[in-house]
Amino acid sequence: MQTDELLLTHPHPPAPRHLHLAIDGARLLRRSWKGTAKERHSSRDLPNPQAARDALAREAAARMREGFVFVRDSAGAPHGQPVLRCAPPNPDGPQTFDLHPHGHTLAIASLHRGAYGADLHLVDVTTGQRRLVHTETPGSGPPRQTFIHTLLFDADGTGLVYALNGETRHLDLTTGATRILAAYEQLWHVDTGRLLHSTRFPFPFASTTGRTGISHLGFDATETFLLATGGFAEGPFALPVEGNTLAWAVADPYRTDRYGTCFSWQYSPQGDLLAIGGRLGATLHLPTGEPSPVTLAPSHTGRTHRVVFSADGTLLACGGDTGQLSVLHLTSQP
Repeated sequence: MQTDELLLTHPHPPAPRHLHLAIDGARLLRRSWKGTAKERHSSRDLPNPQAARDALAREAAARMREGFVFVRDSAGAPHGQPVLRCAPPNPDGPQTFDLHPHGHTLAIASLHRGAYGADLHLVDVTTGQRRLVHTETPGSGPPRQTFIHTLLFDADGTGLVYALNGETRHLDLTTGATRILAAYEQLWHVDTGRLLHSTRFPFPFASTTGRTGISHLGFDATETFLLATGGFAEGPFALPVEGNTLAWAVADPYRTDRYGTCFSWQYSPQGDLLAIGGRLGATLHLPTGEPSPVTLAPSHTGRTHRVVFSADGTLLACGGDTGQLSVLHLTSQP
């Protein structure tokens, strides 16, 4: 999707509003209208074309916080192209979100200024309509600030589970009621299983040997490899569940003393794709880390701290430190 032109829509009643932003050399052009009303035009001269692109990106981000979205029908979207770009009203939070397993709704947590309060919103992926479903006020969870670390749809998709400071809470989306599921200070007993592995992760680079620990740990789709990111080595990299030698890793394209930049990763439900959130957005890879032959359009999410597939693997949602979220349409591998 071109970054020199963007059509945004504010989908909320009584009538949708539209804003078209475009670059003409070093000039930012605006065209806005509501329903069938007459269009309004304005422009702004910038020092050079790059400054005009930067101004377009800043205005798009500000408008998305107001409720404007980029939206289009997924049926007509090419592979890897966005069907939705949006943002929560509070700029701190697009890393904390989830995509409903059926792909029709985004849940987003965003923090008020200074983390004194937090909002939970739902966004309809088809229309872009945003709805506030819950607010955590300062002091509603110890301590006074309200840090929401994780947000997920529950098992049947009718509620949200989120980590607030030292508690795990559940929000019923039908009634709006919240309840505490667990506190980190509690001790829970579960049946123990066989110990398969107990070893330090074999970070290979002497100068980047996991001094900050493992940041993201999980299994591949076959559950035969343990995947991790961490330290200054980043990754991801794969270790056999019952082995001590790395099987594969996603290499940095420029340097030999580290792996690729990785803030998040997730396998598709079918296990045929690995999505990685990097420094400039999301990328697709084959199950063993090689680049996918099909690519993604820019996600405009900057350092992308979360990537999540829909249950059927046709949508990929990603969010990062630009304050924006993108939902990208995927088709099967060629």
